[in-house]
Amino acid sequence: MRIIVDSNIIFSAMLNTNSLIGDILLNSQSTFDFISCDYLKTELANHKARILEISGYSKQAYTELEYILLEQVSFLSEALIPFEHWKAAAELVREVDIDDIALVALSLFMGVVGLQIAISASIIWCCQ
Repeated sequence: MRIIVDSNIIFSAMLNTNSLIGDILLNSQSTFDFISCDYLKTELANHKARILEISGYSKQAYTELEYILLEQVSFLSEALIPFEHWKAAAELVREVDIDDIALVALSLFMGVVGLQIAISASIIWCCQ
């Protein structure tokens, strides 16, 4: 099963690798294919200082954990998502959270079946 992952999932796993989210990301490669947009890497870089502050990780420990977690995720350039999926995604997120447009467009492009799973107040989209 393919799972679309947002930045909150990665942030949660970075802050607590022993959490349910951390465990799923680190130990479910044979069960799930984790997928996200390239922008997730930018978001992670933008929040690096805050994650270092909260976690107490050294820069080296952070870099190692970031590498391990991002190795679990396949990334797709947003430029590869056809316009019609962006347009449909805009309609879906317009009144909810426009910041989720890329993930919703990716979900539509990957053939999401409409199933959403909430884990620790973060949303991941599951695709068949």
